[in-house]
Amino acid sequence: MSEEEIEVQAGTSEVKGNIVVNANVEQVTAESVTIQGGSAAQVNAQTVTVSGGGVQTVKADTVQVSDGAIGRVEGQSVEVADGAMGIVQAETVHISNGAVGMAITQHAEVTDTTVFLLAANEVSGEAHVLVDLRAAVVIGVISGAIFGLVTWLLGRRQG
Repeated sequence: MSEEEIEVQAGTSEVKGNIVVNANVEQVTAESVTIQGGSAAQVNAQTVTVSGGGVQTVKADTVQVSDGAIGRVEGQSVEVADGAMGIVQAETVHISNGAVGMAITQHAEVTDTTVFLLAANEVSGEAHVLVDLRAAVVIGVISGAIFGLVTWLLGRRQG
C-alpha cells in the first residue's frame, strides 16, 4: 500500500487520494477507490476498481470489475471481466464472461456475455442479447395498446 492509499475497514469515508475497501461501507468518495472483497453502498470517484466485491451504485469516469458485481454504474468507460452489473450507463462498455441487466452506451464490446437490454450505437463481439432497442420499442407499443384496450373494455363494463 502506498503512502497515498488509505485502507477503510467500515463506515463512511471521504478523502483525497486512494482508498482500498476490505469491509462493508456505506459511502466512499475519493480520487481512486478499490473494493477488494468488500462492499459499498455508494462510490463516487474518478477511478473505481472492484475485485471480488460488490457495490450498489458507482459514479466514476473509469470503472473496472473483475469477479465482482455492481448494481448501477454511471461512467465514461466501464470494463467487466467475469462480473455482473444491473444497469450500466457509459460512453464505452467492454464486457467479457459477464452478465448485464441493461446497458445504455455509445459503444459496446462484448465477449461471451448475456445482456437483457442493450441500447448502443455500435456493438462488436459475441453477446447473447435478450432484448435490443428495437424490440424494447415494439414491446412498449404492444404493451401500451393492450393496456389501453383492457382499460377501455373495463370502463365500458362498469359504465
